[in-house]
Amino acid sequence: MATTDLKGAAGAGVPTAKIKKLSDNYFKRMQIMREDGKFEALDPKKDSKSIWFSKEAIDKLFTDNGYTGDSTGFGLRIYFGMHDKKNILTDIPDHAHNKLMTVLVATKAPSAEATHVDMLTSTQAKMTAEASGEVTAGGDGLNHGKICPPESCV
Repeated sequence: MATTDLKGAAGAGVPTAKIKKLSDNYFKRMQIMREDGKFEALDPKKDSKSIWFSKEAIDKLFTDNGYTGDSTGFGLRIYFGMHDKKNILTDIPDHAHNKLMTVLVATKAPSAEATHVDMLTSTQAKMTAEASGEVTAGGDGLNHGKICPPESCV
């Protein structure tokens, strides 16, 4: 199966200066709908620039989703989202509302040619994989990373 990675980018390191430029591009080009329904440019002083997760939390995500030490086939998918006052998820601090957030999901491909499947107990993809005998572990996605700002970042 063909990869969707950018040509030459798979596993490529990105130096700090380029990370900053990529982040600056994001803030120049994106807008957000505020709670009053009006769109405005992102504000680097209050809108999300990054989300941080501990290695321990990421390791637990993989362990909870069937990782046993052989990394073959495992991957990480990052879903972008936004918290709001409707409390889609519970216990969200006020500073996180109306900010970009991420949910990390462990993935597994049953073979080198196969597509990665989200390792989530509650997804249809998980049930389909189990029915075909491919992927059998499952857990939840990882949320509650530390959002910058107010946390410090690049």
